[in-house]
Amino acid sequence: MHDIRLAKVREVYEQAKQAIAQGYVPVVYFNDGVPGGVSSRPDVHDIRLAKVREVYEQAKQAIAQGYVPVVYFNDGVPGGVSSRPDVRLGFEVEFKLPAGDFGYRASSLGTVLEQEGLVDWKAQGSQLIGKEAAKAMAASGRWALIKEGPPFEVEATSPILRNDGHGTVWPSMEKLLSAVQRQGGYGSESGGHINVSFDSAEGGAAGTEEEGPGGDGDRGGCGPGGGAG
Repeated sequence: MHDIRLAKVREVYEQAKQAIAQGYVPVVYFNDGVPGGVSSRPDVHDIRLAKVREVYEQAKQAIAQGYVPVVYFNDGVPGGVSSRPDVRLGFEVEFKLPAGDFGYRASSLGTVLEQEGLVDWKAQGSQLIGKEAAKAMAASGRWALIKEGPPFEVEATSPILRNDGHGTVWPSMEKLLSAVQRQGGYGSESGGHINVSFDSAEGGAAGTEEEGPGGDGDRGGCGPGGGAG
């Protein structure tokens, strides 16, 4: 069955390449979701949203009681996509810092993350940077702290991260989120993305992207109460 699926993926991939070479886009977009698919059913959307809110409220209660409601699997969720040796991950984490002393908090965050080995704060000019400059930081293997459009919002973007078996991917996320929390950061009206791709064709011809509201949900190598991503 695996070989049949892989052969089909390759067939569709080759068809798409030929279509692009002939000048048209081989993708059909359905604004209201694929007809008959799960994405087109409002009831499924409402159920999922209700579950996200439930998990979010549970997490807030856990934090109020003094413990972190997230279990980090250093090498990715066992048996999940994030634990595959050929996986490539990229993170974009959006959050807000308190308005009253935003500049001081942003600077303190950059300094702490530099000490943790995640960002090169001095190379950033000891300030938040734009998205183009962040690409150069990512190419150097460092996270970048970006000034977002909405007031007092920051985005932390990672370089391409690999599951190298030494537990470096998810601990770096834990360091980032812990540092943000200590600076009073929060995720109201913010969000995040996880970009996933693979070295081998077995993983699919294209990467995928997950998005979730600020701090909610269960993504990749971490999840409330140890849930698998």
